[in-house]
This record gives sequence, C-alpha cells and structure tokens, in this order.
Amino acid sequence: MTYNYMKALLPVSVFLFIMCSDPLSNNDRIVRTLISGPMQSGEYSVFWNGTDDHENLAEAGTYIAMLYTRNFTLIDTLTALAGTEKKDNRNEYYNTIPVLMDEMYDNEPDPFYIEDGTNIHFALSQDMSVQLTIQTPKNE
Repeated sequence: MTYNYMKALLPVSVFLFIMCSDPLSNNDRIVRTLISGPMQSGEYSVFWNGTDDHENLAEAGTYIAMLYTRNFTLIDTLTALAGTEKKDNRNEYYNTIPVLMDEMYDNEPDPFYIEDGTNIHFALSQDMSVQLTIQTPKNE
C-alpha cells in the first residue's frame, strides 16, 4: 500500500503543443530590421530613425516593434505622426544591470514624428539571439 501511495505522488509530465504561424514569416510587413543576432542580457534602447531598410522615410501611421527570439515574442505599438519637430530623439543605451524578466517597454516619445524617430526599449534576462523589427500591422 505504501508503494501505491508513493507512486501517486510522483510527478507527471504533460505536453501541450500549440501551433501558430511564425511572426516573421510575413516578410512583406517588415519595414525595418533594427537588430538581428546575439545579444547580452541587460536593458537596451534602440533608435529607429523612421526609415525602411532602403533608407526611405516611412509613412505616418501605426507600426509594430516586434522583438522575436526562439522562446518568446514581445510587441509594442508605435504611433508615427507626419512631419517633424526638428528634435533629436536619439537615446540609445545598453545597461548590463541584472534583469529578472524579458520585457518590452513603451517607445519614447510616443506618439512621435516620423522624421524625428523614436526609441525602442526592452530588457533581456539572459544572453540570446534576437531579431527586432518594425512592421506594419496585419490589417494594413
């Protein structure tokens, strides 16, 4: 009887499979790739200057900043206004302080003028390979 009681307390493995599409499979939505490769853990601020991968100025509208890794995807919505305030919004940094969780913070400034650019802020809890892209939403 003791054996059966102990057997009931043993851990059980449960596998759950969720099928979804690869968020990067729709490359026609990608406006700009800001990062693609390995990064160290820490806090980051990466500047997007409002241009596409061909250095053409993007249009005013809604964009998605997508940080994609093997284990997770983080998303922030960006609102770009037409024109400029003639401000230098660049505020790039990398801080090696320990980070407890992976997260993406609101871009700054938000909304922003497309010609002035905006900063994408995020944190990585461990060294990993990442891809940070600016994309148009699916419905556009």
